[in-house]
Amino acid sequence: MSTFYKKAWQVLFVIFYPFITLFSLLFIGLVSVISAISKLFAPAAANTETTESATDGWQPFTSHHGLYLSRKAVHEVQFGPVLYNYRSSPAIKDMQHSYWSDFAVPMGEGFILQRWPTIAEHELEQFELVYVKPGLDSPLLIATMPTFYWEVKEHDHDRVEVIWKEDEQEKRLMVDADQLP
Repeated sequence: MSTFYKKAWQVLFVIFYPFITLFSLLFIGLVSVISAISKLFAPAAANTETTESATDGWQPFTSHHGLYLSRKAVHEVQFGPVLYNYRSSPAIKDMQHSYWSDFAVPMGEGFILQRWPTIAEHELEQFELVYVKPGLDSPLLIATMPTFYWEVKEHDHDRVEVIWKEDEQEKRLMVDADQLP
């Protein structure tokens, strides 16, 4: 009886194979047509912007109160964040020579940023929260934090609370724009 089922399966496969192939080719063709149509409707300005930024690797990141940050990916930590070099306009010393994540919280006239001391993966146990704004010579260190559990709560435009766990204890840091230069 099993030979009957084998033969029946082979006959069905031979009969339906052209239909399966035809459906696959029609699906590929449909995807190609939709892709071509979406390329026609894509704005031309977006295409030129990506080619310009791709040539030197710098991409616009964020801006606030006249401080513009652009970033360039330099390293991706396995199971972790992508690390960037930043450059700012107006220029702030040491921005381009440090390693940064994509964390940026507007605060007062500047940003709170996450700076990493190195890109060596075995040395990424802590990072620094720093404050940057136009007119500062270099980023201002707010706190050194463990890399594991931490979160930021924005209370308003001028107050941010940072919460993290260290040695089974919850710690809190309130950053107020009035305390910053």
